[in-house]
Amino acid sequence: MYRRSRKYQEYVTKYAKARAAREEKRIKGIHPEYPSELPALRRLIKITDYDTGTPVTH
Repeated sequence: MYRRSRKYQEYVTKYAKARAAREEKRIKGIHPEYPSELPALRRLIKITDYDTGTPVTH
């Protein structure tokens, strides 16, 4: 394995610190408030089977 130059090692260290700070900021950040209640029915899906000869809707 090759030795890292001082300049490159400083860059790697600086980038690692910035990445850790960005991750910490993301974790501790402000999250949006979600609605307390969702409506009972938001989506209706109808499936019709034609396998038996007469259509059956579920």
